[in-house]
Amino acid sequence: MTFDGRSSKQLIPLTSLCVGHFAEKLVLLAEKMSKLVATTIGLITSAALLYNFQSDIESNTTQIRKMLHKSQSQLEAALPTHLKSDHYVKHRLIPTFKSTWNAHVETFAHKVCNFDASETAKAAVKSAKSFSEEKGWK
Repeated sequence: MTFDGRSSKQLIPLTSLCVGHFAEKLVLLAEKMSKLVATTIGLITSAALLYNFQSDIESNTTQIRKMLHKSQSQLEAALPTHLKSDHYVKHRLIPTFKSTWNAHVETFAHKVCNFDASETAKAAVKSAKSFSEEKGWK
């Protein structure tokens, strides 16, 4: 007998009922928890994979840049000095352009300084008179 006056045979169905109800609640809780745990694990795994991919992409990009810089340095080292672009621009193109430009400006300035307007006007009048006489104009 138990303290409430029931026999142990009467308690077995009640105990089975309580355990069954509790087991159902545990199963439902486990299903809900398993969804939460699975979702949480999925999010953590996705975040870890994204972090890993980002890290790989950054390191690969850095390696590619280093290889390109190394290749460019090797190519520039292999070229003769007069073919390098900076050297060519600084030592050949700019001085040649400057000297040509200066020669043209100097020639133009010399012609302007030595320009005689009265002689040019007289020559123009003579040329116009001879042209009009050839055509028969008066």
